[in-house]
Amino acid sequence: MGGVPSKTNADEEDEYHDEVHDSKEFEAEHPENQEPIAVRVRMVNGEVLEFSALPFDTVRRLKAKLAAQTGVPAHQQRLLLNTEILRDQLMLRDARVDSSMSVLPELTLVLGPPIPSWGVEQGFDADFTGYLREYFAKHSQEQPPWLDHDVEIWERFRMFEEENLCRFSLRGLNNHFVQLMSKDGEIRGIIRARPGELIELEARGWIQNCSGENANHQLLLAVDTWVVGELYSGLPNWKDHFSANVSFTAPQADGVYMLWRSGDLQPSMADAKRIFSQRITQADPELFPNNFVGWLSVTSPPLTD
Repeated sequence: MGGVPSKTNADEEDEYHDEVHDSKEFEAEHPENQEPIAVRVRMVNGEVLEFSALPFDTVRRLKAKLAAQTGVPAHQQRLLLNTEILRDQLMLRDARVDSSMSVLPELTLVLGPPIPSWGVEQGFDADFTGYLREYFAKHSQEQPPWLDHDVEIWERFRMFEEENLCRFSLRGLNNHFVQLMSKDGEIRGIIRARPGELIELEARGWIQNCSGENANHQLLLAVDTWVVGELYSGLPNWKDHFSANVSFTAPQADGVYMLWRSGDLQPSMADAKRIFSQRITQADPELFPNNFVGWLSVTSPPLTD
């Protein structure tokens, strides 16, 4: 949206080739991981597709192969090992029960609901709407009627994003925008982690001072009720770009958490964080969509016998 081109299967194929290039370094450094392994994927219709892959291939690369063969977009695919959804960054060697295995346990392909192309561009996937419903169910006694329909959720988010861009163009109000990136430069609207896992991201965006206020602006990145990143502090011009590294530990409890941006006008960042801690005492689903940045999904690994 906002003039960003839609992601197509060809784009996902380009990402696949990028990962192939990146994996060459890993291959050179780990010659012991060059023995092929057999991968079996059970499709929705019960058909089983077989692939030959290398242990350092990622789930993302496997999805790209599936997309090329079946026409199902990679962003709509969910690959399950037993009941666990495999993360895109996982190397296939790490999905084996035994490192000496030459055959990966059979995977199951589950299709998520279709999502808008601009949502894919912003790093979201088919779990976006389900996470929002789960968050409202946990933190709010009222369920707005638009929450029942995926199309209305996406439309609500799209309308706010477009209004935010309009405010930026009209230069009428203070404004800010935040987008999260992985260390390899990938836009991430949904972060998935294990309890206690270290999460390292880069936050990029801009902050706008259109009111002419001669006051310091602060911009924080929060997860529910705690600050995880100090993104900006100073007196912005009409539009100041920023980039800040963010590092924090995932909560110990499984669940869905909201990443959101909090702006303030305080003398210092310390003051802004103090006011935040006094004002924000509980998770608030109503921060969507105005302050919403992304989702953090924390899931424990499945128990093994």
